[in-house]
Amino acid sequence: MTQNADVSPVGFRQALANEERRFWRAAKQFYAVPGGQGVCLYLQDRLNLNVNVVLYIMWRACAGDLLNRERITLVHRVAALQCAEKVRNLRWAIKNKLGADHPLYEEAKRVELAAEKDQQRLILATDFPERAEAQTAQVGLSASSIVETIQTYIAQFGTAKMPGDDDLNTRLSKWVQTCVTLDLGD
Repeated sequence: MTQNADVSPVGFRQALANEERRFWRAAKQFYAVPGGQGVCLYLQDRLNLNVNVVLYIMWRACAGDLLNRERITLVHRVAALQCAEKVRNLRWAIKNKLGADHPLYEEAKRVELAAEKDQQRLILATDFPERAEAQTAQVGLSASSIVETIQTYIAQFGTAKMPGDDDLNTRLSKWVQTCVTLDLGD
């Protein structure tokens, strides 16, 4: 933190709330990039990875902060403590049993989105103090270094690649290259 940073509980909560808003906006932008939803859902559905962790890695990297293996592990484990995955599984079950047009399915989507936002808050609260102290931002991180960081997450926690995964690296690279050009409005 800078020397003039407010380290009081109120100051910390305010800084964290500001970070939550920035992360949420950036995550929505990353997801909306052409190919973003497809890459994220592939990582989630085929490799059993947490999309919020991928989006967090991307967000921090776009700010010049590449997560190392230890921070990736910490963020992944913290994200696993939250119930977003259970809510997602429930939503899928409702869709399969009642259909996507059922009002209960729409409610499940709303609850899942709220759980995703809570998960992001938990990720931020866990990693925030460490990265605020580190101040290790690197200007001009390359898209390839960001792809490598996401691949580290895939290698650490993803399930084995399945047939037809050959174009994942290409799709991931294209997505990251587009994301690093976004104006995240920080």
